[in-house]
Amino acid sequence: LSGSRAEIGLESSRWSAVGLESSRWRAVGLESSRWSAVGVESSRWRAVGLESSRWSAVGLESSRWSAVGLESSRWSAVGLESSRWSAVGLESSRWSAVGLESSRWSAVGLESSRWSAVGLESSRWSAVGLESSRWSAVCLESSRWSAVCLESSRWRAVGLESSRWRAVGLESSRWRAVGLESSRWSAVGLESSRWSA
Repeated sequence: LSGSRAEIGLESSRWSAVGLESSRWRAVGLESSRWSAVGVESSRWRAVGLESSRWSAVGLESSRWSAVGLESSRWSAVGLESSRWSAVGLESSRWSAVGLESSRWSAVGLESSRWSAVGLESSRWSAVGLESSRWSAVCLESSRWSAVCLESSRWRAVGLESSRWRAVGLESSRWRAVGLESSRWSAVGLESSRWSA
């Protein structure tokens, strides 16, 4: 993820498939505190569980991940400066761009897998890093998001209805890079029913 709106597919600063209105994530829950790598300016996470820079649905209290496993950490690009995922399954690891260096997801459904740039090796999470393809702590039940609002492989809180993430690492309801095939995401953007810029 390079952080440009063109690459993550914003039209006039608005995500519709993923739920942005005027540079703000609402389905995914941003209001103000910026995504660079993911390309949002001035926004904070709410639908994904922030209330005034705090994750509750995903488990942050006062800029700290608990349920998702962070202790005192900050997202910069889509990344942390000095923070650690534990409930989400990291052991001593830091987000740089949207990526970890030597860290493992388990509560979020990783079995022996590591984030590099935002990515795994093995057509499951590549850009976002799963190996077993099931999120537990982040609420997957048999390849379904609950906490992040999937019902039967459909994103609603994050703004999709009846679509499959592959660019962010799904194979048939598994995330691949951060995107869809067939009403699909390329970089973090769509081709066909597509995001331009």
